[in-house]
Amino acid sequence: MTKLKIVKEGDTPVSKSSGENVIAYLEEILAIAKEGRISNVAVVAIVDDDEIMDCWANGYKPYAIAGGMEGLKTELILQHIERR
Repeated sequence: MTKLKIVKEGDTPVSKSSGENVIAYLEEILAIAKEGRISNVAVVAIVDDDEIMDCWANGYKPYAIAGGMEGLKTELILQHIERR
């Protein structure tokens, strides 16, 4: 079992940057969507005032997008939460 490391509030630096390659990823997805090749999409974003924006569009195969979100959640936890 993985052990969690307890970190005091403020020990983790908070960045106000847009992260690596955010614009490039969005432009790539938009180009594919303009070609009509995207059937499902889910977006979660946190804006500067800590408002959480989320949206989704489902064409078919809802289990595929749910699986993709689960994989993304797992990777996020492993890379940014467990890593502390």
